[in-house]
Amino acid sequence: MIDTKFHLKIVDFGTARKIANSNTITKNVTTIHYSAPEVFYTNYDDKADIWSTGCIFAELLTGEVLFKGNNDYDQPIKIIEKVGYPDEAYVSTLEQSAQDYLRFLPHRTSQPWEELLPDDVFPVDQKKTFCSATNGRNLISRMLTFNPDHRISVNEALDHPYVSWRQHEEEIQNPPKGVYDGAIEKQTLSTEEWKRVIFERIKNYEKNHLIDII
Repeated sequence: MIDTKFHLKIVDFGTARKIANSNTITKNVTTIHYSAPEVFYTNYDDKADIWSTGCIFAELLTGEVLFKGNNDYDQPIKIIEKVGYPDEAYVSTLEQSAQDYLRFLPHRTSQPWEELLPDDVFPVDQKKTFCSATNGRNLISRMLTFNPDHRISVNEALDHPYVSWRQHEEEIQNPPKGVYDGAIEKQTLSTEEWKRVIFERIKNYEKNHLIDII
């Protein structure tokens, strides 16, 4: 989404959940090109969003989808072709059905990130030497780690040298005012009714923040 000041926001109204309710997951509705590998074979949590953000990050650099699978079966294969097959120690910790699923997939080693994201896809800023291709690749590789337990967290990503130019302390220490009313999630509404609710909330936000949504 882009506002009148050309501020770009990545949004997703699809399967968002409160962290406290992270055990409530939804399968087979996510856009597969940006789905974390664990979405296909086991439960997942907020680390899946880190994966999706890494996919978008890589696509912004190259202009191409990084893991372009044709379906739910092909997508994990496309992931393994680039980031490699997970280690056995991780696979063995999963439920048997998930182990069987993963062991059915091809076992391949990872491609070098220098090949997937060469230096020339990264913007050059002489004033921000920490925004180097090396730092950028490191951040993306940590976001696109197959094992979610080893994947970088949100706060770790915000502290990464590649984005050290931004000040995020205020965002973390001073969360948005107001309390989210989760009661709406328990309602059963038609598609048209949900559209009306979403539209009204967007217009209300626009009015209270003196912005125009395009």
